[in-house]
Parts: sequence; structure tokens; C-alpha cells
Amino acid sequence: MPKKQRTYSREFKLKAVQLVQSSGKRRTQVAHELGIADSTLNHWCQQLAKQGDQAFTGRGYQTEVEEENLRLRQEVEESKIKQEAPKENNALVSAIPTTNVSSTANNNSDIIVTPLGENREISRFSFLTDKKRIKRILYHSLLRFAKWWMHLFSLIVTAIFLGIVGITVGINTFAPPPLVHIVNLYPTGSIVIAAGFVVVTLIALFFSVRSKQKKEAEEPILKFDWPTVVTIATPIVSVIFLLVILIQPPWCPAKLCPAPKLVTNPQGVHDSNLEVYFTTIQSVSFAIPGNPAQYTLNNLPKSTGAVLLGRQESHTLYKVVLGVHSVQQGRFGLFIEQVAIVIKQVPVIPSPLNIWTVGDVLEYNSNPYEVLYLGQGAGDTLPASNVKPPYAHQQLAPGESDELDLQIVSVRAVDLRFSVQITYRVTDEHQSYTLTLPKIFEVIFSNASNWHPFSLQQDGHFKASP
Repeated sequence: MPKKQRTYSREFKLKAVQLVQSSGKRRTQVAHELGIADSTLNHWCQQLAKQGDQAFTGRGYQTEVEEENLRLRQEVEESKIKQEAPKENNALVSAIPTTNVSSTANNNSDIIVTPLGENREISRFSFLTDKKRIKRILYHSLLRFAKWWMHLFSLIVTAIFLGIVGITVGINTFAPPPLVHIVNLYPTGSIVIAAGFVVVTLIALFFSVRSKQKKEAEEPILKFDWPTVVTIATPIVSVIFLLVILIQPPWCPAKLCPAPKLVTNPQGVHDSNLEVYFTTIQSVSFAIPGNPAQYTLNNLPKSTGAVLLGRQESHTLYKVVLGVHSVQQGRFGLFIEQVAIVIKQVPVIPSPLNIWTVGDVLEYNSNPYEVLYLGQGAGDTLPASNVKPPYAHQQLAPGESDELDLQIVSVRAVDLRFSVQITYRVTDEHQSYTLTLPKIFEVIFSNASNWHPFSLQQDGHFKASP
């Protein structure tokens, strides 16, 4: 006897497709639960997507068991949506269409399913269930990320803790990683990033605990087992470790809070508070030692300045430009108490004195000091005076840099060789400290009778000026 082909009503097909869209289950699972083939359900989904309201215009039939199965599953889904949907959607959920199943007393009769709602209500129901499905997907994605984040963070904190233990007992040695140098360079940005790190960790902790609470409702929200303790302690330990590196309190071990490596200028001198270094010489004229013909563009004489007496305008003066930099760490700052020169030698002025005039030069006048030479001898110290109002001491905050412009003035012809020394005092101390630059400077003050100018030719050689 040939097998009778099973047919289904339009409303059965609509609600089967609707069950696929709203339940969040796989199509194969829904087809299995309804007792139909997966290919049949797939065909119905595609037909409804293409034809919309015009789909399933033919009349089909279904057994009473299949119709009752579909109706019960539909009621279960509607009940779940009513319980979990937001309150503002309660009115919309209550309007979800139901079905009226009618049949004759004869078991072999056809069962006709009649919709009580309209297509507009079905569309609203589908929109609501799609929205709920998206929320579920987002929630599960956040939950997976939270679990991954807490696992990674626990591993990091465990590694840091073991490293600290190793350093404490002397097994490991501490070399500051690049991250520590970045934190020292950008403390504000590092604190902002650390705060964001803590916020993300707390959010991840919230999702992890909430997920555990849902699965094990009979247990407390926070179960103080080892995984939970590690999860909670992770952000706390990380923030404390970061703050210790940033603040570097006095009790912090040197292995964990090493003093930053001091990078100094090779032409300067420094101690634990101040660095002084030579920057440049401001002079429009330089003495040409020896034979002028021996010099080229590669070895021009720029070591000995020269000043013509009687023409000491501001742009022709001789200045030694120095840089000062406070290398203090978190202290009260310091101030420059005195700038002075120490006369090393007073040799005889060369005769004739060959001079090369370079022309216009950059003038330095940020923090001018002036030393007046009155005929002192070798070994004498000549203090400089601050000639810029308000004539106060130059102050430096921790880490601050500045410039000192030391001008040498003489009323007589002299070849003067000298060094520069800086005396400073820390703000909260009474003791003074002195730094002396190792470089020896030389300047010659000459009369016009001994002044023999030379000009630099295009070929790089000197030629006597008329």
C-alpha cells in the first residue's frame, strides 16, 4: 500500500519557522523536536524569507499529535519570553498570538489551525525575540571574555608574585623591564591606564561571579575558595605593585625600586643633586695660534676668544654658556648660590695677535652673570654677579634644567686662562656644594696696536686683512 504523504497547514509552517527564529536553537534540533525533516524546515524558512506573507498559500494537513506538540512548545517559548523580557515590553508580550485548535470527533479527520492574530502582531513578536537573542549573544560573548581575562590576569599576577619571592630570597635579580621606564616617563598616563585595567578586571569579576551564581543558585555569591581569592586579589596586588614602582617609598627594596640611571653630559660634572656642563662660547673673534696658513675649514681655531679693548659692545663680548640640570629625585629643589671663575694661568699675550672675526653670532642672555678682571693672579677666584633683575639666586626644581651665561670683562690687556665653578645649596639644607668644570677656557683682551685681523677665504685658508 503506498505511503500517504504528510502535509501541514500554513499556520503550522509559520509557527515552526517562528520557533527557529525565536528559540535560539539549531534548526536541526527544532526539526527533530517537531518530528519533521531538517530539509523540510529549511525549505519553509527559505520560502518565508523570499515570499513573506505570500508564502504557504496552499492548504496542508498535520496529525493531532504534531499539532499538540507544536502548540505546547509555542506556549513554553511564550512563557519564557514573558518572564525575561523588560517590563516596558510586557504589553507587547501579552499580545503574542495564540492558536485555536479544532478537530472533529473522528481521529482520521483533518485538523485546521486558525490564527487569532494578524501578520503585524507576528512581526512584532519576531522583532522582540530577535532582540532578546542578540542580548543573549552579547551576554555570552562578554562572559567568555571575562573568563579569558581573569585567567590571563591570574597568570600575570602569579608570575609577578613568584618573581618578587625569588628576588626577596635572592634567587632572581631584578632588571627593570621597559614597562618600568615607560611608567617613570609618563606617570599620569600610566595611572590612567592602570585605572582602566582595574575597571575592566572588576567588570570581568562581576560577570564571572554572576555566571557562577546562576549555575549554582544554592551557593553564596562569593565562595572563598582559592580561585575566587586569586581572582579578587589580582587587581589589588597589581595596583599596589604599580604604585610602589611609581612612588618608590623609602622602605622599597633597592632591587624593586632601583635608582634611575643618570645620563650625564660628557663635557660636564655632576654630583647627586646638580649637573653642570659646557654648552658653547659666544665670541665674534678668535685668536689664531701659530701660523695662520696651517688652518683649513676642518680645523678652524675656535678655542681662544678675543676681545678688542675699547670696543666691548654687547655683541662683541666674550661669554661662556653653561647648562645646569637638577638630578634630584623628589626633594625640595636647589638654588645657585654663586658662579665664579678660578684663574689658572695669566701667560704673556702673543705678539702679533692674529685674529679671525667670524661675524654675527647668536647672543645668549637668559641668565647673565658678569665677572670683572682687575689684574688678579693665578689661583684667585673671581665671583660673578647676577646682572639680570631681580638679582636673585637661580632656582631649580627637581629635574629642571636652565642656562647660565657667564660674561668675562677686563679693563686691561691680558691673556686669561680659567675654569668655572658653581656653588649651590639644597633648599632644606644649610650646607653648600661646589662643582668645578674640568674644561679650561681662554680669552685674550688686546689693544688695537696688537690686533691683526685675518679673513677666511673661500678655499678655507686665512688671509691678512688690509
